[in-house]
Amino acid sequence: TLRYTYLDTDNQTTGGFPSRYAARKDGVYFQTTLNLGSGPRLDRHRLTVGVDYEDEDYQQRTFFPDQDQSLDNLGVVLEYFAQPVDPLTLSASIRYDDNSEFEDVTTYRGTGAYRFERYGTRIKGSFGTAQKRPSFTERFGFSPDFFVGNPDLKPEKNKGFDLGIEQPFLNDRAHMSATYFNEKLEDEIRLVGFPSTPVNLDGKSDPVTVGNAAVQLIDQGAQFIVAPCDFDFGGPASREAQKAGLVGISTCASSPLYSSWSLGDKQFTLSMWNTTMGAAAADYAFKERGWKTAYVVTDQFIDYTKSLSRYFIKHFETLGGKVLLEDKYTQGDQAFSAH
Repeated sequence: TLRYTYLDTDNQTTGGFPSRYAARKDGVYFQTTLNLGSGPRLDRHRLTVGVDYEDEDYQQRTFFPDQDQSLDNLGVVLEYFAQPVDPLTLSASIRYDDNSEFEDVTTYRGTGAYRFERYGTRIKGSFGTAQKRPSFTERFGFSPDFFVGNPDLKPEKNKGFDLGIEQPFLNDRAHMSATYFNEKLEDEIRLVGFPSTPVNLDGKSDPVTVGNAAVQLIDQGAQFIVAPCDFDFGGPASREAQKAGLVGISTCASSPLYSSWSLGDKQFTLSMWNTTMGAAAADYAFKERGWKTAYVVTDQFIDYTKSLSRYFIKHFETLGGKVLLEDKYTQGDQAFSAH
C-alpha cells in the first residue's frame, strides 16, 4: 500500500498576547507484505517491509523570539512473523530512522505467544526499544502563561519487556489476564515549573505608589511584573517594567491605552479591550433586547469607564440606535448636578 498525508494548521490569537502558530507536515508511507510460507498455510511466515518519509515545518510569531524551524525523517522497517505450529506465534522487527535534527537511531522489537490448547491458557511476552523525538512546541514553543520550550531537548529513549498470561473461563464467556511490565526511560521530557516566589506590594490604588512599588520589585530582582487594573493604575508599573526590559502583564486591563504601542513592546494584558466589550454591550442592547434609545452615565474617574462608554455609544449609533443623553460624573461625587 502507498499512502500520502498532508496536514496544515494555522492558529492565530489577538488581544493582549497576539500570536501565530503555523505547522505543515507532509508524509509518504509505503508498506508491503510477502508471504513466505508454502502449501495451504502460505501466511505462516510473512515478511513486511515499510518505508516512510515525513517533512515538517513550524512557524511561530509572538513577542518572544520568532521561530522558523523544519525537519525531515526517513524511516525503514522490516518485520518477520512466524507461526511454526498452531499454538506458537513469533515476530521480530527492526526500524532505522534517519533524522535531520537528531542522531540516526535503530530500534527493535520481538514478541512471542504460546497457547496451551487443552486448558486454553495463553502466555505471551515481548521486549524491545523505542524512541520518541520532542515536538516543535516542546523545543521552541512559548505561551504567555509562562511555558517556554527547550531547544536542547533530546529524544526520549525506552527499553523494556513484558510477560503476561491469559485464561478463559466458562467456555470463553469470561477471561482473566495479568501482565508484568518492566521499562527503562531515558531523557524523559517533562513539564517543569519556574522556580519563582511571588511578591505582592500594595499599590493603594494610587498611580505614584504603584510605580514606586514596581521599581522596588525590580530592584529586588523581579523577573516580570504583574500590574494592577486598569491603565491609570497599572500603567506606571508597566512603564517601569519596560524601562527595565521586563515583561509586564495585567490580568484585567481593558482600556485600549493599555497596549504595546503606548506602554512598550513587552507590556500586555490578558483582557479583551473595551472596543470589544463596549460593542458587545451595544449589540446586546440593540439586537437582543430591541432597545433603540439609550441614556448613558459615564464615570470620568479612569479611562476604563470612559472608554467603555465611548465604544458603547459609537457602536450603538452605528447599529442605528440613538443616545438621548450622556451624563458624566467622577467617582465620589454626591450628585450628578455637580456637573
